[in-house]
Amino acid sequence: MKLDKLRKIGEELRSEFSATAVNCDIYYFYDGKWNKLDDLGDVSQHVIQCLTNAHGEPVAYHASKSRNAWFACSSVGCSISMEFATSPKVDTRKAIRARLEQVITRASNAYQVDHNPLTLLLSKDAFRKELQIAIETFGNSSSNSANTEGLTQQELLAVFAFDIDHFKQVNDSHGHLYGDQVLKTFAIRLEQASEAWKKEGNEGVKIVLAHPSGEEFLAILRGPVTRDQLIEFGSLLRSKIADELMPSEDEWSWLQNNGNISKLVPPLLEERKVTTSIGMALYAPTGSVASAKDRVSELLDQADTALYRAKAGGRNQLIAFDEILQSCGRVLEHDVSTRVIAIDIGKNVGVALGQEFLVFTPGFTGKRKFEINDGRSKRTIGVYPRFSLTRITVFDVQPELSFAFISDSNEASLTLEVGSHLEAVPLGSIGHLLPHAMRYLSKSMHGVKVGDIDAVRQYVDANQGASVKPYAVVFRYARADQYLKRYGVAALNAALARLYRDAVATFHTAVSIGILDSMSVVMVGSGGSYDGTAISEFVQRSRAELTELGLVAGVFHTKGVPPAEVKSERLDARHAIEFARFAASDHAIEAQGLVTRFSYSTAHRILSSQREATLYASGQADFEKLKSLGIKDAYLVNLSGLMWSAQRRYNEASDLFEEASSLSPGVDTYKTNFITVARTPDRMERALRLLASVDDSKLYELKDSHAWGFFSYAKVLALAYLEGWPDSDEKRLRWMAPIALELQGGTDAESIKLINMAISQLSAEG
Repeated sequence: MKLDKLRKIGEELRSEFSATAVNCDIYYFYDGKWNKLDDLGDVSQHVIQCLTNAHGEPVAYHASKSRNAWFACSSVGCSISMEFATSPKVDTRKAIRARLEQVITRASNAYQVDHNPLTLLLSKDAFRKELQIAIETFGNSSSNSANTEGLTQQELLAVFAFDIDHFKQVNDSHGHLYGDQVLKTFAIRLEQASEAWKKEGNEGVKIVLAHPSGEEFLAILRGPVTRDQLIEFGSLLRSKIADELMPSEDEWSWLQNNGNISKLVPPLLEERKVTTSIGMALYAPTGSVASAKDRVSELLDQADTALYRAKAGGRNQLIAFDEILQSCGRVLEHDVSTRVIAIDIGKNVGVALGQEFLVFTPGFTGKRKFEINDGRSKRTIGVYPRFSLTRITVFDVQPELSFAFISDSNEASLTLEVGSHLEAVPLGSIGHLLPHAMRYLSKSMHGVKVGDIDAVRQYVDANQGASVKPYAVVFRYARADQYLKRYGVAALNAALARLYRDAVATFHTAVSIGILDSMSVVMVGSGGSYDGTAISEFVQRSRAELTELGLVAGVFHTKGVPPAEVKSERLDARHAIEFARFAASDHAIEAQGLVTRFSYSTAHRILSSQREATLYASGQADFEKLKSLGIKDAYLVNLSGLMWSAQRRYNEASDLFEEASSLSPGVDTYKTNFITVARTPDRMERALRLLASVDDSKLYELKDSHAWGFFSYAKVLALAYLEGWPDSDEKRLRWMAPIALELQGGTDAESIKLINMAISQLSAEG
């Protein structure tokens, strides 16, 4: 809390002295030692001595001929070091002291507006402002720069909402003055736990705490963390409150020394038990047109919804908003006449039409103890098993309520117990729809779901030494997203299960079949048994049966492919599944094509399609993935360069164009691409050296095929000539410059001016 005030003073200091050559540092005394604001390093003995000396000076401490002056500011509990360009005289120090008092007054007033007067944490409006800034700048931090090497952690932004459990009882039982002391202590513990968590290897995370009103507290976390680390942070804060009496004896002494509560008698220690419920919401950029203010409200609403769930579910726990749909729903009512089931979650937590849930009675969630009574005592000998009773599917969704029916017609007569737990069936979980699936046996087909392809991968890995490489086929529903929006999770899972069953029944020679993702099935087998006709017929038949899903197939195989082609393309069969997956992607499928074989031309088509659609982020991600699979040639490298160039990331683009030129020296367009984005002298000189080898006749042709490249080359030649670079080519400049001016048509004034200057100087030299 004190640090926030000092940071506000620091902001005012920077503003006040921004036009002068004065450097300011703030120091404060805490935990028995001097600390420099926002610097974890130890303060030197020399600095400590100067800080000590400053407290005995009415204006400032200043050593003879030193450029530093040390100002003690007892009203705000800090000292300020100011370094001047020259040793400050007495009059200067007095003038600075007067300005410092004004700065501290302005900062203190601004701090009071932005902070809760009781706990000194941020106020509601100030917190919303901080959250809006965090959302507006999310993804723009240096830690996420594309130029950062070794980046392994993605930035996350989360909001936590805290509520002191049963706080009304605290006020009613012990009075509001005592309740205020609980709030103060709660705030201090939040700060202490936050600082402790940061020191445990989380220094790069920014934490902002707030106390909007009453027993409600908020926090923003932003930085390179995982979701598990965020849960760890929330759990640490929860335990920091619940595991120790609050206020403790030490905390009560501190409160007495820092407030007018000498006559207040605290309750007995056993009555000071306090717990907190916590809701967490993660920010997820959606690319929507919603304003940052709207996203602030949405994120706070999500955190508040999660908090409500934590309180309703028993208090003293943390619930994340994205867990509510997955595991926090409950059965409210089961109408026996209509067989309609009401559940307590709705649209506001992501429930959609067609969402399917597994139902667990309260006794069979895997948490209830199995106890026996031998007449003398009770003892626990185990737990009841986790066992789903049935499945239900949602057919009506409201903001906070949904209605469903039992999905399995064989179990329609069941009556569900009120309070039964719900667990969302995720997209791609199809085991319960397959033959031989049994809820009682976890090893049966009941567990089949997305990502269970270990056997598929093991077969591919084990057969790399075979004379005929293994093949891989990915069957994919190309219009699964539209189908999901129209019919829901249950319908798409049923379609995926049908595709899996049909593939197993049709392809007897396949060695292994698995669920690759929520819209795809993967199949592998011996390359010699690959049957392209059977695969085409299977795709056509399945498309006809489920036309809305648009089934396509991507394949990797070497059967029937000329050995020279396989060798020249350098396709590593270890990546057969990944290659087949690329071949089945939206950007790989050719017009009227249902089955696509992966090849270098497929990779070219994928990146070209994404570039044309301005899908630069996904295109660059695919380029990096293909490169990691050993798929790289000059054409792909050049395409990636073009996508960087379209985003004005010229350094990245120039490196790629230069690499493409080295991979295919005979393609002049790569060289002119390079010179169009070269922005630094060293890159321009390298581009000039590459283009020096191109014949004049080929350059002349480029004025029609790549006019901008021709013009850019002429511009750099003009710059090289005017600057006297060693790679200047006066002869080439003379004939290219006039043509370049005609091509450009006056749209690049600076470059045209440069070329005209070169022409004038050439004319003057004859």
